[in-house]
Amino acid sequence: MTQTRRHILVVGSVGAYIVVEVDRMPARGETLSASKSDTGNVYPGGKGDNQAATIAKLIGADHPTLTTKMACQFGNDNHGNMIKETLQSVGVDTSLSSQAKCSSGLAVVFVYPDGDNSIVICEIPVHVNVLVAKAAAETNVPIMWDTGGDNYPIPADVLPLLTFLHGSYRNRGAKDVLVTLGADGSVFVPVDGTEVLRQSSFKGDNVVDTTGAGDCYRGAFAVAFAEGRSIRDCMVRASAASALCVQRTGALPSLPSGDEVVAFLKMNGM
Repeated sequence: MTQTRRHILVVGSVGAYIVVEVDRMPARGETLSASKSDTGNVYPGGKGDNQAATIAKLIGADHPTLTTKMACQFGNDNHGNMIKETLQSVGVDTSLSSQAKCSSGLAVVFVYPDGDNSIVICEIPVHVNVLVAKAAAETNVPIMWDTGGDNYPIPADVLPLLTFLHGSYRNRGAKDVLVTLGADGSVFVPVDGTEVLRQSSFKGDNVVDTTGAGDCYRGAFAVAFAEGRSIRDCMVRASAASALCVQRTGALPSLPSGDEVVAFLKMNGM
């Protein structure tokens, strides 16, 4: 008997990331040279793109119960084609996506010498996320809402529908809140008032680029949750995936495979 494979659906933004390495940010009105002559490379990116690619790479082609789908709009330019082809190459089903009548979204990522970054980006409008969340809730599909680093208010009638709210304490009323804190790890705050869980980040000596690390964490958490793992185990696996991610340049190119995460955990005695 063939087992039906459930899918993890990502609804989110895709775009091109222009990554520029700098020693510092320029002051207003100042022109500043990049810190390296070979920087300014373009990579596929966007929070939805990064998270869908993370999920697909962690699941792999032979996962017995899970598959990855992406719902988005690709730009009608070379960047859009590149992003779509890259997602498909790692196993993301893009059949629910379409092509927009405009160019791809862009993000400028400034990477500092210590691997940390500053990013300017445009994300999915809140009203789109609201429609998706309500549709998912009607069929009892678990919902993970990522605020994308923005501290915007989520409509009060939507908050109770969210299984997990990622990234913001401001929106009170969600079921459970999961906050990533960069090098300080992550925190899970359950709605029922039980124990708050804290997960330290894995320490590494080779932090190259933190771009996409938060997206990688969320994607890995989603996979572990869909596999039926405990919240603590979800946090551990997500932390391991993001620790691998920051050791490579770029967002999507830096995302680890499931085998790499397993090997990393074993190396750390887990």
